[in-house]
Amino acid sequence: MRHQSWVLKIDYNNGAGTGNILWRLGYQGDFSLTDDGVPTDDPSEWFSFQHYPTLLSQSGAQTTLAIWDNGDNRVLNNSGEICLAVGSVPCYSRATIFQVDEGAMVANLQWADPLQLFGVWGGSINQLSNGNVEFDVNDPAIPPNPNVASQVEEVTQTSTPQVIWQMDIPNPTNAYRAYRVPSLYPGVSWQF
Repeated sequence: MRHQSWVLKIDYNNGAGTGNILWRLGYQGDFSLTDDGVPTDDPSEWFSFQHYPTLLSQSGAQTTLAIWDNGDNRVLNNSGEICLAVGSVPCYSRATIFQVDEGAMVANLQWADPLQLFGVWGGSINQLSNGNVEFDVNDPAIPPNPNVASQVEEVTQTSTPQVIWQMDIPNPTNAYRAYRVPSLYPGVSWQF
């Protein structure tokens, strides 16, 4: 639910579930928040107007999700100040990974890469097999240069992420999503 800034878990059960909402992940949802294991009530640590939640792993009550955090209308502090537009209050997008513990109802912001760019809509995120994170910033409000409509990056999943590679997509084409594909040919797999 992008405009509510929530990711929902629904009782689907392969079409035989109740359809009830089991939990809401995000600001003012059902989980308390920790940042690298330390409890926080800072609302800016939650994602806002997110895109493309991706299930990275699941084991029992533990679920790891990558979430592209666009940042539109991000609640910036406990006074309720929000990011409304570029130029008024600092708006930013970021790649995030959350560890969700359904038993304890705690969401841990395990990793984040806050960017200098603010992509107001679209975007995607995924973790590659080497542990690096790939994401795309679609339609940055202030492009890194005038000819860039979208930017795709692979970064290390470290406390200070390092850019491994970057692709700038020129105007007028936006990259709503970006994916690595193993190959375009049957039986052939490209190495990254």
